[in-house]
Amino acid sequence: MGSSARFEMGTPIIEGILAGDELAIVIDRLSGETNVRSRQGAMGVITNGIIPRADSYYQALVFAFAKFISNPKYW
Repeated sequence: MGSSARFEMGTPIIEGILAGDELAIVIDRLSGETNVRSRQGAMGVITNGIIPRADSYYQALVFAFAKFISNPKYW
């Protein structure tokens, strides 16, 4: 099991999700872009491109495999 970075979502995003829309739809609507989920993702939009989705997947994979790539004395 691994985890990547987490971020706080603003009120307009939360309101859209609570209204029943998927995060990707809300982000597309608020950003004026289309198909954000296939490119930088919500994280990329919220961080203005500083941390795109691929970077967060990298962190999650490294933490998920940390048990196997670290020194055995920690496990």
